[in-house]
Amino acid sequence: MNHKLTPDSLDMMSFMNGLVFFSPVALLVRTQAGISVSTFFILQVLLSFTIFALEIPTGKLSDRLGYRKTLIISEILLCLSRLFLLAAYRSHIMILFIIQVFLEGIAACLSSGTQSAYIYSVVDENSFVIKTARVSNYGTLGFVLSTIGYIFLYHIGGIDLLLTATVISGILGILFSVGLKKEHTKTNTNTEHKFHKATSIKNIMNKKTIAVIALVSCVNLSFILINFFYVDKLQICHVDVSYMAPIILGYSVIQLLSEVIIRIFNKKSIYAFFRLMFVLLGFCMILFGYISLLIPVIALMLLMPLQAEIIACILDKIQNDFIDESGYEAQRAEMMSIFNMGVNIIEIIFLLGAAFITNVGPQWSYCVFGTIMIIIGILSVKFLKN
Repeated sequence: MNHKLTPDSLDMMSFMNGLVFFSPVALLVRTQAGISVSTFFILQVLLSFTIFALEIPTGKLSDRLGYRKTLIISEILLCLSRLFLLAAYRSHIMILFIIQVFLEGIAACLSSGTQSAYIYSVVDENSFVIKTARVSNYGTLGFVLSTIGYIFLYHIGGIDLLLTATVISGILGILFSVGLKKEHTKTNTNTEHKFHKATSIKNIMNKKTIAVIALVSCVNLSFILINFFYVDKLQICHVDVSYMAPIILGYSVIQLLSEVIIRIFNKKSIYAFFRLMFVLLGFCMILFGYISLLIPVIALMLLMPLQAEIIACILDKIQNDFIDESGYEAQRAEMMSIFNMGVNIIEIIFLLGAAFITNVGPQWSYCVFGTIMIIIGILSVKFLKN
């Protein structure tokens, strides 16, 4: 793999996808167009259901069509979804919001496992985690710059200009996706027959599959807790929520260190480092839920997203290694979709439980989740490649 800092088409595509200029006022985009908060959450449920229902069909499509072509289609649909959001905001027409959600959901399904499968097919095994982190970092960089750009664009042209700028970045994302190089297909002569002979997800499931799904679920849920409950923690510490914007920028910039850190440990034992980071994040979650001193709270706010990002990048490699060991290389995207489907089920169960736990106190969500994360981390790693 080329370790030069010059970005390739995938890096730039990720960067353009991260340029979501309206992100700080995503809810206002809907409410100012006449969508109530309750309807907004219904639209989010519709988005989640779309992703859940289409995970495996889009995975099959990706394996048959090719990862590069699938990513191009995903970029086109993502851009269209942003265009429909702009049209919905201007027209206040509900059906356009619904179409936007479906398009976004399909785009997310087409890219979720496909991007990881694509990276795995175009770089050598030792470079996979580093490349995954780099692509993620370009997306984070785009998010940071769009958050800064939001301040200026909003004052110049309001939400309309924010949405227009996001559509333009989507168009550029399509152009960069067309520049993606063709993947190298890794084949197994018996894999097609073997996969369909399995006939069902039940036959694919084993202890190792469940372990991987549990680990991925923990990482996804940690990002959910970070994104949704950080504001609540600031209020507990009696800090004005206006400080949330610089905190988001702060941890987004710190996340850019993930590639550097992974590069250091990638030459040693990446899996031992993974186990350490996973359990450490669980302890940080517990500590974050328990303490209310401002400086330690902010320090953890800045640290935990970096930990979760590093774990997520290594988990992509773990999933792809598992697919290779299982002999399903030709169905890589479909297998990733099966993982994601299992993750969605666990996330729904946990979030329903978290809704009950937060009635006792939001901090308990962190404490309970951190404990679960430590237990799952300790129990699951023995099923992973050492």
